[in-house]
Amino acid sequence: SLLADEISAIENRHPQIFQRPAYKRFWPLLLVAGTVLYLGYALWFFSLPLVLRESHWERLPLFLSQWISYDLQPEFRLDQPEITPKYPRFSALGENPDPDWVIKNADGTYTVQIDGDAKSVTFDKTKETITANGLTVPIALTGGKPVVTGPVPDWVTVHDDEIVAKLGFAGEVRVTVDRVKVRKRFLGWANFVFDTRSPFFGKPYSEVIS
Repeated sequence: SLLADEISAIENRHPQIFQRPAYKRFWPLLLVAGTVLYLGYALWFFSLPLVLRESHWERLPLFLSQWISYDLQPEFRLDQPEITPKYPRFSALGENPDPDWVIKNADGTYTVQIDGDAKSVTFDKTKETITANGLTVPIALTGGKPVVTGPVPDWVTVHDDEIVAKLGFAGEVRVTVDRVKVRKRFLGWANFVFDTRSPFFGKPYSEVIS
């Protein structure tokens, strides 16, 4: 028929379209098969089933939180003549850190606000008070090891020579007789806009745009 002849003529004029090589016709199927084979090889080579089975899934929330936040960790030595905060060498607070959430009180004690006053710790060389979840937990530091005075809430863990208070996403407090270490967590990424070496670091927005 005329229609069949026309189709045949078109096919003869454009063989690259109507007579494609087999590999071009089946490449999507080959791609899927190659992907499946690669995934199977990866599962075997890296022993992924064993790794997944033995993974510490209880740490997953911590790993996920580290993707969207950062923490600052001031440490206070209690065995020195004077209690002073010490920050990591490459702290996100810059070379001369002086955060407003670390407060030296008039009576010589220090208060660190981990999530405002609702989650905070106040201490000197002899005692410490952790406030969180509507509770106040006093800790004595004079007996050779830290000792909780009174009931121990479930967010506080007592070890032989250390007490750890887990304060949720906001951070944690670790206490020994000669040291207080605080971890305070912030949403976002440290110094995302200005690096600590930038002349604009630590300056208010109004001063930066002026």
